[in-house]
Amino acid sequence: MDVYTSRFRLSYDYLKATKVIRHNKSGESTLEKVFDEHQFVAIYFYHDRSMLCQSFNEQLYKFTANEAEVLKNTAAINAASCATNSAPKALLAVVCVVPNDGRVSQEQLPSNLPWFSLDAGESLAKVKLMRLFHVRRVPCLTLVRTSPMEVCCIDCCSEVQNDPTGLRFPWCPKPLLESCTGSLLSKDGSVTDFANLPKGVRGFLFAAQWCPPCRSFVQRLKETYRRIRASSQNFDVIFCSHDRSPLGFQRFYDDMPWLAIPYGDDRSIMISKALCVQEIPSLLILDEDFKLLNRHGKLEVHLDAMGKVCSAIGRVNDEFDLTTLQEFPWHPRSIIELTERTAKGSIEDLTFAQNFLLPIAEEHFQEQTEPEIIFFYAAEESINDRILEVFGLNDLPLPLVCISDPFSESIYVCDHPNVSEDIIRQFLSKFKQDELTPIPYPKSKFANFSLR
Repeated sequence: MDVYTSRFRLSYDYLKATKVIRHNKSGESTLEKVFDEHQFVAIYFYHDRSMLCQSFNEQLYKFTANEAEVLKNTAAINAASCATNSAPKALLAVVCVVPNDGRVSQEQLPSNLPWFSLDAGESLAKVKLMRLFHVRRVPCLTLVRTSPMEVCCIDCCSEVQNDPTGLRFPWCPKPLLESCTGSLLSKDGSVTDFANLPKGVRGFLFAAQWCPPCRSFVQRLKETYRRIRASSQNFDVIFCSHDRSPLGFQRFYDDMPWLAIPYGDDRSIMISKALCVQEIPSLLILDEDFKLLNRHGKLEVHLDAMGKVCSAIGRVNDEFDLTTLQEFPWHPRSIIELTERTAKGSIEDLTFAQNFLLPIAEEHFQEQTEPEIIFFYAAEESINDRILEVFGLNDLPLPLVCISDPFSESIYVCDHPNVSEDIIRQFLSKFKQDELTPIPYPKSKFANFSLR
């Protein structure tokens, strides 16, 4: 949570003046006042037309209406880790944020629920909050402690459902190593232990049998896993189930060649929370000391199905080199080539990316374990043309630098005629300061894109 806490603290001065409206009261307030008057603020990303959100509304309302009991249970929380603020403040406020549709009127919001929502004119604040917490789906409930200010949980929807009286509130994730202990299931029917795993790379697979993309990805991962193991690389995959029944778990695990945490074991959820996993399927790559190497293991498997090498960008003799091949265990890449499947691009495109884009990408990558901006370059002509067509940029001269922001459903174009490293730095700085003019995604191309 440290990365998210740091980002939120840096952004709070910008966000605190954000206007909010209380659904069952007249008048406006600000986000700063909400934070001043409550011990915790839950930022609730939802969409009124989502059946999942409508169902979760009821559960969240029951939880917030049960504040007296939650307060009583919270008093027993370990003061060293998740102690509540002793100041005489209300326990919890809920601030609603509606992704992707700034035109949703207040009449569409659940006016019977005693929560806050961002004012209709606060579209920049909405987008900034979604970027900060990497909101990938709704409903999503992010919990922030107000003093000292820290992000407790990126998405605590399941906690609200499974802990309705707040026995474990505010649901701060335990350190990963506390969960990476105890027994594991193995394919020969025996039980092994985390402590007995050989030294090597660990892949944590988060998936469920009821999810078609999970079933498809597992088939691909099985072949990659087999090839890596056959090459004498120490690679253990540990399945952390999101299945809804023991039967679903067993059917899914019967088709897997690796280890698993038993069904219903809380460690699966605890590991998921510690690693900030927000979607399935996900494959996170960790080293033998359980330090995160790469949270985009799914992408690496798609790029490197043979489990051998994948195109990446690295350093040779302290010089940037676009041709360095990166082998398993897939250390994260600072810049990614956009291709149908990784392929070499033209000399001109590689030179441009190497001279101007790569140094900036590496700086962002080294400063943050999960960069706010991911850098791509399109070197293959067919991919290049397709991207320009999708975003309606066919008529602009190349080289072209732009930022695609799914949270605001907009693209930002660097219109300087002579792109250089300094120009790209200025462009990124203006984006972070919200000083660029957004160009909405073409509706015909993105008609089905929505966080719902």
